[in-house]
Amino acid sequence: MIGGGVWKSEEAPAAPGFAALLGFFIAAGRLGAAAVPEFRLRSDRKIDYLREHARLAGFELHAQRGDRYALHADEEFLRLAKQCRAQDGAGCVPGEALEWRADDLRDLLDGLLSAIGSTSDGARAGFSTTSRVLGGQIQELCVKIGLAAIVREQRFRGDAERSGDRPCVQVTIYPETELEPEIGRVGGDHAEQVALEQYSGTIHCVTVPNGTLYVRRDGKPSWCGNSPFEHNSFTFFVSAPIFVFREFHRHRTFSFNEESGRYRRLEPVFYVPGPERSLVQEGKPGRYVFTEGTAEQHKLVEEATRAVCSTAYRAYLEMLEAGIAREVARGVLPVSIYSSMYATCNARALMHFLSLRTKREDSAFPSFPQREIEMVAEKMEAVFAEAMPLTYAAFNRNGRVAP
Repeated sequence: MIGGGVWKSEEAPAAPGFAALLGFFIAAGRLGAAAVPEFRLRSDRKIDYLREHARLAGFELHAQRGDRYALHADEEFLRLAKQCRAQDGAGCVPGEALEWRADDLRDLLDGLLSAIGSTSDGARAGFSTTSRVLGGQIQELCVKIGLAAIVREQRFRGDAERSGDRPCVQVTIYPETELEPEIGRVGGDHAEQVALEQYSGTIHCVTVPNGTLYVRRDGKPSWCGNSPFEHNSFTFFVSAPIFVFREFHRHRTFSFNEESGRYRRLEPVFYVPGPERSLVQEGKPGRYVFTEGTAEQHKLVEEATRAVCSTAYRAYLEMLEAGIAREVARGVLPVSIYSSMYATCNARALMHFLSLRTKREDSAFPSFPQREIEMVAEKMEAVFAEAMPLTYAAFNRNGRVAP
């Protein structure tokens, strides 16, 4: 899971030096004869790094002829080492290693960078690889430990600077000091850092330490606030009294397609408040409460509503039989008559609707909706909770405030 910008795993911590050694092997090692991890190193810095972490892990490191070194590791390391090559033969991180704890992921990244990386004066780190898989995995790994990485791919142009025909993938890792989104950049910065592009493909989103969303689009990062909540759709079929629909239509981020009384005869279905409906309003407007009401009051509401609706519907039918147009005849019908509609919205609009049309004690901004629209909202909320359980949980955890 991801929370607070840092990866939280149930995995047990790796032994000291183990994760860093695996990262170093992915970048600079290979399996030699008899499946023994081998390294070919000339840099004293890299040799010292390998020696130190082999010692920490409790493995033996043997210097062979020339610049070659053999690592005598345990079965667990060898098992993972066999998974460190993708189908194209390029290095990759074993899938299960990406589920390690954040501290172990940091060590793994340290091992990778110690083998093939470089660090600039601004504390940015980076490396180049021919493996698209490894580039994407490093980006995922960085997000899980609270960093950010950009992956850029440079196509082979046939020049003399590099050999082979594989694309060169350049990975740049940014320090924590550069993770805050910039606001109010000047025009020159905007021209240098922002570009429009036509994009079609998978988008990966994850929360980073500053609380915003980090979005990866084929290796290019951007900051995002609401993509996971606005690029989805819910369509509800709602059957309710017309006065409920009038409140629905205040939510202009919804799209509605309502049954027309101009083109079909409306059925005699009316809303009559049941005995569970509180009837008496007490207190100031906007701060009032409802009480149940007496038996006599409930009887009055039911009898009066039934009588008025029956009379109105008889008048409606009489006008239709007399040849009067439906759009004229419907004018005598009360707003308690049922209509139906399709209501479409995205998750963000739905959360805003639920925050206003339900009454919850744990709401950051208390709302006092009319009970009839609240009944509809409760059914919509049940659908939302099942379809997007993580978003729904976050919605409740944050005081039922839409993002």
